[in-house]
Amino acid sequence: MSYYDYNANNNNLNYLLSAPSQTASFPSPSNGKQNQRLQKKLQRGLLDLSQEKWKVYRIGILIAAIIFMSTAVWLMRDVLFVSHASEQPKSQDPVDPIRLRAQKANRVQEVDEYPEPPPADPSRRPDAFEAVGLNKEQRSALRQREKEADIIAANQQKQIERSRLNRKRRDAVRNAFRHGINGYYQHAYGFDELRPVSNETNSSWGGFGITLFDSLDTMLLMGLRDEYAKALNHVLKVDFKKDHDASFFEFTIRYVGGCLSAYDLSGDERLLMKAKEMADLLLPAFNSKSGIPYGIVNLKTGKTRNPSWTQGNSLLAEVGSVQLELKYLSHHLKDETYANKAQKVMNVLFNNEVRDGMYPTYVHPDDGHFGNGLISYGGLGDSFYEYILKQHLLGGKKDKIFRDKYDEAVRGIEKHLLVKTKSGLSFIGEFDNGKIIKEMDHLACYVPGMLALGATGDDRESHMTMAESLGRACIQLYMDQATGIGPERIAFDEEGYKVLSSRYLLRPETIESIFVLYRQTGDEEYREIGWKIFQSIERYCKTPSSYSGLLDVTSKEGGQNNSMQSFFFAETLKYLYLLFSEKELLPLDEYVFTTEAHPLRVLK
Repeated sequence: MSYYDYNANNNNLNYLLSAPSQTASFPSPSNGKQNQRLQKKLQRGLLDLSQEKWKVYRIGILIAAIIFMSTAVWLMRDVLFVSHASEQPKSQDPVDPIRLRAQKANRVQEVDEYPEPPPADPSRRPDAFEAVGLNKEQRSALRQREKEADIIAANQQKQIERSRLNRKRRDAVRNAFRHGINGYYQHAYGFDELRPVSNETNSSWGGFGITLFDSLDTMLLMGLRDEYAKALNHVLKVDFKKDHDASFFEFTIRYVGGCLSAYDLSGDERLLMKAKEMADLLLPAFNSKSGIPYGIVNLKTGKTRNPSWTQGNSLLAEVGSVQLELKYLSHHLKDETYANKAQKVMNVLFNNEVRDGMYPTYVHPDDGHFGNGLISYGGLGDSFYEYILKQHLLGGKKDKIFRDKYDEAVRGIEKHLLVKTKSGLSFIGEFDNGKIIKEMDHLACYVPGMLALGATGDDRESHMTMAESLGRACIQLYMDQATGIGPERIAFDEEGYKVLSSRYLLRPETIESIFVLYRQTGDEEYREIGWKIFQSIERYCKTPSSYSGLLDVTSKEGGQNNSMQSFFFAETLKYLYLLFSEKELLPLDEYVFTTEAHPLRVLK
């Protein structure tokens, strides 16, 4: 039998279980009216204690159920919130996945080591959209945004991988430069050039170390501090006052230009003064009746002359391709002497009457008149046309006459010199006394880059079309050869072309145009082509000590010519390095490259 035991001390009822046959007794507390009623019911047999026990159990079960339901509601709060959100007006857009993925991609790009993209989430199915209460239009819009987000994420991943690849390629070019210059340091330091096969020296440029002057800015761009310090140590000690007949043009673009560009990049005033030192020794070249400089000047005596093979004439490419260096020098020295002499040359040339912007290659220093009828964008004339445009750019596009003269020259190319083959390639020929000569130098492959650089305004589309067409032809001349390297000179007609000179002198012109075309178009294919050319140079031109030109690019066994001119470091490797670098490194709207690839900051 069950009975209650009342504990008066703590005022609690405790259930005690004993034998069912016994009679229950219930002590009466001092205030126990309720308990007295219970005791009477118990005595009359109206109260079954087992029923009271189950009442308590039911109360406990009810309390447990309430707790369980409360917990379930708390756990399902997100589902309830989404259901409530589905009842909102249709104008509320779902979360934009494009923005979220773009933010995630940006975070990935901030780290050095880029992780692989996360695997696709299988739970992201179109059916899942219905579960959150989106209507048909919202589901369709969200699916479209998902597709766009996937495309954006994939493109961003490609950009990350491409950036990583181009850094590796840029470093490969940098290592090539180090290999070449360290071989020069080992075998020919202080001399003009290294003969890279025999490891002998060459001092045909005055013996001042032209390789060092010409490559100073490339070392700065590549961050080669040790190599630069060693080169600078030599450059600052050179005394140019030597009995040497110097090429007015070559010494200006390599010695003066090299120092000026290194000064621009480093801020070292000693290099500016070194450029002035050489320029002062070259100034006697301008002492002609017309102001057209002579081609050769003795650095010690100041005596001038022209080569015998020019019949007393100066060359258009030489007299018209020193203006950038001399105008830049005057600007920073605040001395207009150099700029005035350079500008006078342009005035004399522009005062001559020419046909459709085409200037003959010979000009006489006595009267400033042209001495022949040959027009060429290759040897003898090439960089003159480039410098018409670049003087306009260096001066901040203020002098309109240079832009007008340049546009006139481009119209002359299109009208008289451009020839298209049946295969779709475009070549630029020469013009002699009214007749086109269908031959083209490797030197002329700078023209695509020039056209792309000058493609602005109303003529942009036509200039870019010509630039890309000529660029494809120059590239094809490389791709067609057994070595993957372009020849020195070709002849062409509507049927195609043939190689006239199969030499390769480590020239930069095609690579220069590839670089400018990439910068102007952003087409990654130009980088791929540049990489193929670099690999060919590595395969066929590399020697144990440095790099050599080739005797015959049409044969893999054509052999090396044991020559490495300084422009290989100043131009060829520099343009390759910049091709694989970010566009923020020497942007083309802030810097102008000389014909020797020395970057000069636009004059303010």
